[in-house]
Amino acid sequence: MLEEMELLKEAFERTPVKVVVVSEAETIKLPSGSTINVKKGEEIELPRWLANTLEEKGIVQRKWNEFSIDELMKIEYKTMKMRTPKDLEQLPNNFYWICSEHLHHLEKLLKTNPDPNYIQEKKKVAESLNKIMTRRLSLLVESLLIFGVDLPSLQLKATPEELVLIQRFYEDLRKWKEVLGT
Repeated sequence: MLEEMELLKEAFERTPVKVVVVSEAETIKLPSGSTINVKKGEEIELPRWLANTLEEKGIVQRKWNEFSIDELMKIEYKTMKMRTPKDLEQLPNNFYWICSEHLHHLEKLLKTNPDPNYIQEKKKVAESLNKIMTRRLSLLVESLLIFGVDLPSLQLKATPEELVLIQRFYEDLRKWKEVLGT
């Protein structure tokens, strides 16, 4: 399971994000081996891992526009209204990774600027994310116990991260039943 999650995280780290160049003139070497010349104020797209590395060096600044508290609250509201596994809705791409990354970003901000707004936002995001995860996993496990892991709608509605966990649970449940002879 850990290996599968690491592969999903690596794929996430390769997704593009927008950055703004904050240093004067720079030459940035891209993963493809080519280089680009950029100037201060220029907006470009880079793989997430490269954007994070260059931000730490003070060359670029990430545009944190992938995450919205309002969108998170809407997802939480819809998720908490779900009563059965068939009510599950697909989450936005990379939902858990983006939320996690946003929480880490807030932690970094709090280390340099303990603003009460950041503290409140971090608490709100963590609580909402926990509610969403708990409810969705509860519905997914319920679906698994009733229909099994091959239910097509389950695979369409679950995130890749949820599927890794659910498939592991399914395998362990099957082995458990075998040991009990059921």
